[in-house]
Amino acid sequence: MKFLVTGANGYLGARIHEDLGRAFEVSGTFHRVQLSDGLIQLDITDREASRSVFSKVGPDVVVHAAAVPTAALSNKDPEYARNVNVAGARNVAIAAEEIGAKVVYISTTAVLAPEAYGPYARTKLAGEKQISAICKRHLILRLGLVIGGSPNTTNDRFQNRLLNNITKGIPAVYDNQERYEVTWAGHVSEVIAAAEAGNISGETMSVLVDGCRTRYQIAYDILKDFDIKVEGVAERKDLAGDYATTDELRRLGMPMHTYEDVIGHVVEETKAQLARAER
Repeated sequence: MKFLVTGANGYLGARIHEDLGRAFEVSGTFHRVQLSDGLIQLDITDREASRSVFSKVGPDVVVHAAAVPTAALSNKDPEYARNVNVAGARNVAIAAEEIGAKVVYISTTAVLAPEAYGPYARTKLAGEKQISAICKRHLILRLGLVIGGSPNTTNDRFQNRLLNNITKGIPAVYDNQERYEVTWAGHVSEVIAAAEAGNISGETMSVLVDGCRTRYQIAYDILKDFDIKVEGVAERKDLAGDYATTDELRRLGMPMHTYEDVIGHVVEETKAQLARAER
């Protein structure tokens, strides 16, 4: 089984690339910054370049993680978000379908509330539609707020902000009003592997734990193990409403985790990241 991970330089893509690489033959692409040796440069908005890379690599499965990955970035430049998240997804779908590869599309639970989450949700939902319309074999994974270790410790993602709090020994201040579904990065890789083992296709699954938490709650539960003070503030309107559930994971027999399990995993991964940084 050969995998190709687009966006293998990003926070989540790098983690998926690393996890799958322990059991499968895995290649990865990057756009601007090459995180590790062996990654292939690719701009997914270039259809011919996408077709060329996919043809040369010849993957059985494409994990499409390349994206404008946050609401903040998408709101800042909606046109760029459409180009990457919609046109890019279409190019990936066409290139994969031409070589008979399955596509695992990394999406977001924000698509369930497009009016609340704006261009990010709308472009990711449109990307889902491109994948499902073009690819005979596909899987859509919707994620919440992703936490957990990654080879990419520099992107401005929640986990990396927590690392910054720990390494600099500075108190953390996080919103305690808006609630998020919670996804452990390692869980995403587990579900991808399990879905391939079970030959599951044509499904949309939310990969997360039951219930929503605020950033303050999540940060507190992780940072208390590192003696970092966490303050909760009310900065955001609560947009979450338990939109996504674990029903599909359960129905399809996929790996599942409790919130407590996930926090335990993330604490251990964070300790490992800190240990590596000290070497």
